[in-house]
Amino acid sequence: MTSVRRPSWGLGLFKFIPIYLFVFSVLAVPLQAGTVIEWFAADWAGANSSWVSRTGGQTLFYDTYQGSAPFLGEDTLDGVAVKTAVFSGKDFLTTPLEQTDRPWAGISEFSITVVFRSKTPPAGASTDLNAFHEFKGILGFEVGGLHSGDFGIGIWNDGTSQGAVAAGAGLPSDVGISAGALNNDAWHVVTFVVARQGKDTFALSVYADSRLVRTETRVPDTTGQNATSLANQPFSVGTIRGGKNGPFTGSIAAVRLDTAPLSAADIETMHRTYLGLKK
Repeated sequence: MTSVRRPSWGLGLFKFIPIYLFVFSVLAVPLQAGTVIEWFAADWAGANSSWVSRTGGQTLFYDTYQGSAPFLGEDTLDGVAVKTAVFSGKDFLTTPLEQTDRPWAGISEFSITVVFRSKTPPAGASTDLNAFHEFKGILGFEVGGLHSGDFGIGIWNDGTSQGAVAAGAGLPSDVGISAGALNNDAWHVVTFVVARQGKDTFALSVYADSRLVRTETRVPDTTGQNATSLANQPFSVGTIRGGKNGPFTGSIAAVRLDTAPLSAADIETMHRTYLGLKK
């Protein structure tokens, strides 16, 4: 019989024993073979130190050239104390610029999950949902131009005073999907899934707080310049690297990257576990 260790929820949401990921001892989320990043704030010592993933050893660090450092904070989520990376709207963390063995480089399918709390003013004047480089970024990277193999999750200017959270990717062409009014200073979990369907056709889906919000299917255009995999570029947490409207204001408790599309059932269980939601 496998013994179960209750995680130290600071953030214990990605803490796992060989096969399963536990947050609360009564719920488990299967880890996928393609899980390559699990950053959570319990493992970060704060400003001026690297934030190391429990899977794959990927690191985030404070880029002294491009911003100030976020700080390590503490919050409560479903009544449990959690550690968080707190961003002021002027700071972010990034993967190393000199890294060459990025596990996301060249992948055509992925699932990226972020647990966050945000109350960020909507980004810029643009209301084009497909222009994810216009988002005030929570995470991702923007290479520049169409057909670049990039992605982002951030705050979109949907024309309201509050704005909305949205995700987008340049696979095979730029497309954005709104996750809804999650920019409300409450804890949420979002998973953005990109799945390849046939030759150069992609289904892009956003899940928010255990539910599927929307799926968009994109087929290649006629230019022959479609990106069909992610570029070999660093990405950032706290902003969309290379994006137009900079960092967001809020807290991030955890980030997970899978180099495969997670199933709806796995995502629902993961979200309910992370937020302590009741069925």
